[in-house]
Amino acid sequence: MLLDQRSEKTSSSELRNVQFVYPSGILPANPDHSFDEEPGSMRSWGYGDPRYDQIVGIERAVHHVLAVMETQGPFVGIVGFSSGSAVAAIVTSLLEKRKSICGFRLNSTHPRLKFAAFFSGFQLEHPRYRSIYSTQIETPTLHVIGTLDAMILPSQSLRLVASCDRPEEFHFFGAHYVPRSKALIETFKAYIETIKT
Repeated sequence: MLLDQRSEKTSSSELRNVQFVYPSGILPANPDHSFDEEPGSMRSWGYGDPRYDQIVGIERAVHHVLAVMETQGPFVGIVGFSSGSAVAAIVTSLLEKRKSICGFRLNSTHPRLKFAAFFSGFQLEHPRYRSIYSTQIETPTLHVIGTLDAMILPSQSLRLVASCDRPEEFHFFGAHYVPRSKALIETFKAYIETIKT
């Protein structure tokens, strides 16, 4: 999800000054089947185990998000869930470094983001991707971590936290989903307000 702030004049209690854009993964969720173009079909950002593998298709996914940002932006922030958070972290890093790294081409003039939020976030652990995280991500980041998440372990999310210079953490008692609790909504709202000032 990309956030585009259209106007500074709207009060913080209103969201009409923010536009949400939801790019989807560009690969079929099951790599063994041809891509189903039906609306609502499952999609993926890449294939492989982020703890060990080079992720097949991740370069195309990052290129796709950067293209959306270039044509529909500029955007002030990016939000990702699970593998979408890995893509969001890479995009955030590329926009800071202003150069192509690790096989990811920076073909965008989009400015740095003001914030990034990662839900069940993780970094890619294969040595090929080290340069993405070797210099800490300076953009302010919010990390939402489920203490019972068995798909993306909290320890994986904490490695991404350690790769960020200005992280904030929100831990919730739950698994691999985006929580909708009042506490998270208030935390996210307050976080966005601090970034805007």
